[in-house]
Amino acid sequence: VLNIKNWKIAEGLKVNLTLINIENTKFTPLSKKNIVQNIVMYSEPYDVKHIIIKGKKYTIH
Repeated sequence: VLNIKNWKIAEGLKVNLTLINIENTKFTPLSKKNIVQNIVMYSEPYDVKHIIIKGKKYTIH
């Protein structure tokens, strides 16, 4: 659903899995909550089912 463009979350072609390396210091979001909000905001909400951050699974309802 998303891709990384210029080190920011951007809209992109639909994919089944998106991997984001959040340890990169150039990555914009600063908190786990902000990352989840950005993923949902910049995608079609019904396309996002699960988000995994550092091994913890977040389910989007």
